[in-house]
Order: sequence, then structure tokens, then C-alpha cells
Amino acid sequence: MNKKQIFYVWMIPLIWAAFSVLQYREPGDEYALYAMSSFVGVWVLFLTRNGDVHSVLFPLSITLAGMIVMLLIGLWMDKVRIRKITWIAIYIISVLAIFYISIHAYPSIERALSKNGSWWAYIFFSINMGLHVSILLSFFGKGIGSIWKKIKN
Repeated sequence: MNKKQIFYVWMIPLIWAAFSVLQYREPGDEYALYAMSSFVGVWVLFLTRNGDVHSVLFPLSITLAGMIVMLLIGLWMDKVRIRKITWIAIYIISVLAIFYISIHAYPSIERALSKNGSWWAYIFFSINMGLHVSILLSFFGKGIGSIWKKIKN
């Protein structure tokens, strides 16, 4: 792969790590939003047995483990050549949809904010969950596109 072909291998882990760290600072109620949005790195806690959420190693280990997973996913996305503009569009729509759904899961905005603390908790959650959703939808779309081309030919 040349430089033009390596977009996701650095973009996906960078976005994920940055917003995982920010989410840790605005974790939502009892770290629930943080745990959901950082699930690709949470697996490392089972290996390290570092359950102290207030330890500096807690978010560091999750971030590093998640970055490794996201780097591999980014490499795969570059390898199968998922179109950047398509992924960006799916990503933006996913972030906005998740933000809307997560806020409107409560009877009022005041209730949503009292439950999870701040707008930032929802914003960071939506950005990382949107990343997960956009990756899955991009691979799904790529697979459907490949099947369609084979059927068409």
C-alpha cells in the first residue's frame, strides 16, 4: 500500500483514542457511556485485572488496547479500499443519529443531562459509537457492493 492507500490505518485509531480519553473525563452515569463507547479496548481489563477506574492505568490500558484493535480494523479498511467519502458520510450520519437517539431516550433533555452529567458525555459517546457503526456499515456496504458486482457480471 502506498501513502494514498493508508488513510484508515491512522485515522480510525486516532479518532477512537482521542475520544476514548475525552469520554473517560466525561464518562456518563457510573462510567456507562465510557464503557459502551470504548468497548473495543475494555477486553484488556480481563487480562490485566486492573479494575480500579480511578487508576491512571485504567484509561491508559483501555486506550492502548483499543488503538491496537482499531489499527487492525483501519488496516483492513485500507486493504479492502472502502471509499473515504462514503465512510465519512456514513460516519457523520451515524454520529448525529446516535446523539439524537441517546438524548431522546429520556423524557426531557434535562433528565438526559441529569442522568449522564453533561452534553460532552453525549457528544464523545456519539463520536466513538458513530465510529463503530460507520465501520460496520462500511464493511457491510462493501460486501453488498462486491456481491452485486459478481451478480451483475
